[in-house]
Amino acid sequence: MRFNPYFPGAGQMPSYLSGRDEELNMFREEITKISFGLPPRAMALYGLRGVGKTALLLKMREIAKENQWMAPLMEVTFGKSIRTLLSDALDEYLLEYARPGLKDRIVGTALKTASLFRASVGNDGVWSFGIDLSDISGSNAASGDIDNDLFKVMRDTSLLAKKNGIGLAIFIDEAQDLNKEDLAAISTLAHKAGQDSLPILVVLAGLPSLPKVLADSKSYAERLYRYCSIGKLTENQAKAALIEPAAGQQVSFDEDAEQYIVKQTGGYPYFIQEYGFHIWKAFPNVENFHLDMIYSAEKEVAQALDQGFFKSRWDRASQGQKDFLRAMSQDGETSFVSDIAARLDKKLSAISPVRAELIKKGLIYQVAPGKVAFTVPRMEDFISRQLEV
Repeated sequence: MRFNPYFPGAGQMPSYLSGRDEELNMFREEITKISFGLPPRAMALYGLRGVGKTALLLKMREIAKENQWMAPLMEVTFGKSIRTLLSDALDEYLLEYARPGLKDRIVGTALKTASLFRASVGNDGVWSFGIDLSDISGSNAASGDIDNDLFKVMRDTSLLAKKNGIGLAIFIDEAQDLNKEDLAAISTLAHKAGQDSLPILVVLAGLPSLPKVLADSKSYAERLYRYCSIGKLTENQAKAALIEPAAGQQVSFDEDAEQYIVKQTGGYPYFIQEYGFHIWKAFPNVENFHLDMIYSAEKEVAQALDQGFFKSRWDRASQGQKDFLRAMSQDGETSFVSDIAARLDKKLSAISPVRAELIKKGLIYQVAPGKVAFTVPRMEDFISRQLEV
């Protein structure tokens, strides 16, 4: 049975992950290194929306799980602390070790410490993984000091993992949305894990602002992480992302069709998935896609991108923020804030709050002092289309 092999949904794992071998090999090296007792080094993946950061994070997690590692995954949302996110993410792994009549000290300590950590987010202290932990001592992970509490629960959990010959990989998506205190605690954890050679590998993913917010939260963060800039694909990588999913079902693209799609998408993985999805949807039974077919499906591709990828971000902006974005779009991808202020006929101090809110919403980021850019590729083209309507 043939099925559409393209998946343009947010955070979807593509059927063929192209162009990320370097980062995946780096992750595998860390897994191997940690398995030999060597100190870990945390990783931070950053890039624009639609370049496949979440897909890469999911692939790394898949590799960790293939190695039997504990691999809790968290997606940051505003209003949720790292305590809440981690407590929920750890459950599925720690529950595997919760057995009636528990006698093992390391297992019991890890469960009790996690129970105390969870209690600190409002679970009134009764969470015990379904077993009696009253006579078991754990580390006090409910002190209110997130740096110490997070380290204690992760240390005791990693020692449980180590006892079973595995490690602990912590994956955090949209990490730039964590508050400064939680980001500092994550960096402290990664730092201490390296110092004590604990089998803990922290992997963060976020927008281009991630390196800056990490550095702002901890001065040593710039030296702590392996920073991986996740950008658009090269021409050959983009072609592979397009043709390999179809090739798995014995379907091909004419060379001119390949070239056209690669050019139109600019090498951005999400755009490639949208093209592939709608072309396949329009012509599900052909064995070869040619240029005329691509042309006929482009209207659906454009509508899908405008109504989904772009509009969802645009609608999050207030009217004043949209005015800022319109003024910014005249420069293309990046703008000087002074130019934006001039177009709006306002002082820099007057538009600074708007700029800050747009950064907080993840619509723009600071490239350099006094210079900002869109977090969404080709957002300026979308905004131009809104002006034309």
